Amino acid sequence: MLISVALGQVLSLLVCGIGLTSKYLAEDFHANTPVFQSFLNYILLFLVYTTTLAVRQDSICFLCFLGENKLVGDLLVLGGATLYGISNVWEESIIRTLSRVEFLGMIGLFGAFFSGIQLAIMEHKELLKVPWDWQIGLLYVGFSACMFGLYSFMPVVIKKTSATSVNLSLLTADLYSLFCGLFLFHYKFSGLYLLSFFTILIGLVLYSSTSTYIAQDPRVYKQFRNPSGPVVDLPSTAQVEPSVTYTSLGQETEEEPHVRVA
Repeated sequence: MLISVALGQVLSLLVCGIGLTSKYLAEDFHANTPVFQSFLNYILLFLVYTTTLAVRQDSICFLCFLGENKLVGDLLVLGGATLYGISNVWEESIIRTLSRVEFLGMIGLFGAFFSGIQLAIMEHKELLKVPWDWQIGLLYVGFSACMFGLYSFMPVVIKKTSATSVNLSLLTADLYSLFCGLFLFHYKFSGLYLLSFFTILIGLVLYSSTSTYIAQDPRVYKQFRNPSGPVVDLPSTAQVEPSVTYTSLGQETEEEPHVRVA
């Protein structure tokens, strides 16, 4: 449980780093290039994971700025949060059934392609206005490193915990940003920051301390629930009830899980 909480906080710190570098780029250097920043991340994913997938023998921190229309902005945030939740659940399903390298390789391939088109259409003029120097270059490198680390490490944490646990952990990212802002941007401290931080951690610990149980092979379970399914031959010497061995999502096993039908 403690390892799950700690892994989630590593992701949260990476999100904090993404937010800080974006803030410096946008406010201090007037480099408003969110698409280009995402494009750099997808290129890194493509170079590392898509090429790894190609030679293997066995074969997102999206920032949105929308004027002053708060209602439309709120609706977009709700829509984005909904799609983000759906994508996380699908991500968990993919990395549990396929592989982390395959997932990230496809993300890098298609992400670089579509974000490159978006960059060429929507943001090429903003990119030309960037006053390039070593500080801006360093911020872009820091942003890309944090984003690449987040994308690479998140599937590992999701596989060891769950998509829900990861998203609960990421709630502390805003608080880390606030804590950094106390020193970097001279924010005013409030005791509510600490109260919020420990409230989130307590909720995360309570969630992580309770395991969710599922059948190891849903096909066996469906045979007992579906009368039209295949008939399971049982010993004729005794009347026994069908049973399925269950295991916790939080436990990792090295061998293929076994299903016992008795």
